[in-house]
Amino acid sequence: MRPNLQHLQPTHATARTAHAPRVRVSAIAVAVAGFALFIATTISPAFAPATPLATKRAQAAALDAQVQKIERTADELQERYRGQQYELTKIQSDVAKTRVEVAATRRSLGVAKVNLTGRAVAVYQAGGSDTRFVDVALNGGFSTFFEKLDTIQRVGARDTEILGSVQTLNAKVEANQRALARNLKKQSKVVAASKRSKAKIDAVRAERTAKLDSVNSDIRAIMEQQRAAAAAAAAKAARESAARIQAAAPATGAPDASQGGSSTGSSSSSGGDSSGLSIPLPPGSSVAAAAANAAMGKLGSPYVWAASGPDSFDCSGLVVWAFAQAGRPGLPHSTYALINMGVEVPMDQLQPGDLLFSNSLGHMAIYIGGGNFVHAPHSGDVVKVTSMSSYRLDRARRL
Repeated sequence: MRPNLQHLQPTHATARTAHAPRVRVSAIAVAVAGFALFIATTISPAFAPATPLATKRAQAAALDAQVQKIERTADELQERYRGQQYELTKIQSDVAKTRVEVAATRRSLGVAKVNLTGRAVAVYQAGGSDTRFVDVALNGGFSTFFEKLDTIQRVGARDTEILGSVQTLNAKVEANQRALARNLKKQSKVVAASKRSKAKIDAVRAERTAKLDSVNSDIRAIMEQQRAAAAAAAAKAARESAARIQAAAPATGAPDASQGGSSTGSSSSSGGDSSGLSIPLPPGSSVAAAAANAAMGKLGSPYVWAASGPDSFDCSGLVVWAFAQAGRPGLPHSTYALINMGVEVPMDQLQPGDLLFSNSLGHMAIYIGGGNFVHAPHSGDVVKVTSMSSYRLDRARRL
């Protein structure tokens, strides 16, 4: 059973009387040791000054800003590239239509040429001149001459019209083809330039992301070293404190320890040794603090939209997974739902495990203490620790 930390002071006073059982002192020692270890492993790393860690976090923040800027540039370039592809598709459609028109015009031109060639052959076979046409026109008598002459003129005018139309269409088609060829060449250059730019952006993004991953890895290593050092120091301090408390207890309490009375039976099994104990958490915050620790264990995991672990996460997915590991499964995978759970907390009264939200509810995180939080930021990034001074989150809830 978890020691009741509220009885520390009264029990400490009782321990100095002649009738206090020694096993009660052991329970106090266990509680002090365990609570000190919890404070060291959960709270202290966030507050502990660490120049290397601060430097690495500054590097990570700078690289993260560069990566986000590159992401925005890449997105803009991608949209521009899509627009160019759309325009290219339209041009290709126009080219296809023009080619159909050219083919139809050429067929008409071919028919006209055949007709004109036939007339030329007829004229040639008639004697190489059009005098016999005049004779033919006159053979019918003078009264029909003007009718036949009008027919001959209309036929000639029709030939001229056909030729003019064909020549005009042919010139138009050729002009369109030249314009389309120029557009295609220009578009090809623009698309090629966009592809080169995109390749360059991808290369720079990969380089920056690799550096960011390396820095985050260093941060995790430094934090783990700090956590281990703090835990060792806390354990040592707890053992020394327990030893002092036991030494201060009167010897008359020794026989009572063998009885294991009913009021202290659950504590006697722990004895006075604090080694091997699980970390006791303060009442009311055990799940939240454990969730914060679980999330910290996923530093470096990639952001994937709609993912909720165990290998990748989005912002609310990390919260859902972390609290499930801490013994509270089934939280909704939505910032809009989580903002309505628990109780609202003033931003100046945050505790490790509190949930943080942006005003737009587009992002959320888990507070870890010391003005820092752990979160899964956005596509292309990883789970990491960020300072509240560099990323604005304005609302908090405590589950």
